[in-house]
Amino acid sequence: MASNYGSWSLPQLKEELKKRKAKLSGRKRELIERLEAYDRNQDFGGQEDLGEDFSMSLPELSKYKDMNTETEFVDFKMGAVETYLEQMDKSLDCDASNLYKEKFLKYIRVATENNIFYVKSECRAQMKKSVTYNVDVSIDCDGSISESQCECAAGMGPNAHCKHVCCVLIALYYFSSNGEIVTEETCTQRLQTFHKSKRFKGSPIKACDLSVSAVRASNVNFNPRPRASQNTSNYQDYFRNICLNHKYGSTLPIVQLYPPANIYGVVTDHDYFEFHPEDKWLSENCISTITDEEISKIESFTSGQAKNPRWKERDANDCNPHLLEEFVKLQKEQISKNWLDQ
Repeated sequence: MASNYGSWSLPQLKEELKKRKAKLSGRKRELIERLEAYDRNQDFGGQEDLGEDFSMSLPELSKYKDMNTETEFVDFKMGAVETYLEQMDKSLDCDASNLYKEKFLKYIRVATENNIFYVKSECRAQMKKSVTYNVDVSIDCDGSISESQCECAAGMGPNAHCKHVCCVLIALYYFSSNGEIVTEETCTQRLQTFHKSKRFKGSPIKACDLSVSAVRASNVNFNPRPRASQNTSNYQDYFRNICLNHKYGSTLPIVQLYPPANIYGVVTDHDYFEFHPEDKWLSENCISTITDEEISKIESFTSGQAKNPRWKERDANDCNPHLLEEFVKLQKEQISKNWLDQ
């Protein structure tokens, strides 16, 4: 079972170990492993000697304030960092710079006491972000580093030189240079995108290409016919008697046995054709595109209404409106006469 000791502070871990009468020496990672071992072995039923590690003399927590553009701080140079690391034959590496650029620092706070600036920060572990280490650095008024400590295994004070301490020193250098510090973004600083729709990166596929498992496919009915007409017994004989052996002969169209389809439904149906059905019909009947030759042909058929035989043929088939008016008038008179005679 995974423990949550990684989120505990160093005093909390030591207090828990003290309750179990366990050894208190070691860095934070060692204390966490020791507590996990005690959990697995029911505290071993024994007792170890208590020990104490080096701990810096720090101001009260209430005196620490978050560093911002209005915070007064010493003129901290990169040379002070290099001088401090030379005492341990160390130099700045890319790990500390990457921790700072990737926002592994949760916060940086500063307190002033006796002309000494005490900086407190919390840095996440590089390989396991759920584990955090408290870092403390004291800087003299002339910008030199006096003491530092970290809760990691390599952060033994008073001259800690682990990558977490170096990350804090880099942050202090940038703050002294341009007044800015890059720390972990809070939930209110990140732009919320849960209410925005996500872009769909897939592509539509045909129903016949869907990968449906055998168990699921057995419960799906793909038969488009009504349920009353599905799985009809002797369906072949029924079809032959109705359509082929009909008493009027085999000339009966099969389409007369079924209601007409909705021709307008084709337009709204989803398809994967290259052209729309309406556009295809217009194109096949030469309605959407008419050539110049067809235009001149139509004009020759319809020009000259008085002498055109096509117009005369059409007039002969149409009803004369004057004759229609006389016919209606005579019908009304005949109806009125019959009514008076009665």
